[in-house]
Amino acid sequence: MYGRGLDDYQAHEVLNSAWIEEAIKVNSVHPNHSDAPFRQLHHYALLFHDEMIEALAHDIQSRLVTGTMRAILQDLAGRLTEQS
Repeated sequence: MYGRGLDDYQAHEVLNSAWIEEAIKVNSVHPNHSDAPFRQLHHYALLFHDEMIEALAHDIQSRLVTGTMRAILQDLAGRLTEQS
């Protein structure tokens, strides 16, 4: 993918995503299927040195945090359970 403009340590949005189209196709077997919710999604790719994270999401946010990994993960877990 590097020949297509993707660089390490950057966040990218994949335009004309085949993954979104695949999700629409997979979901289309349901009787109440609608493309609309899928068309609101974005395909994000976060690239690191040897790893890549991809996600379909409405949006993405980032913020700088400091602390130990344990403290950061505990805080994040608490925030996620509060939203449920």
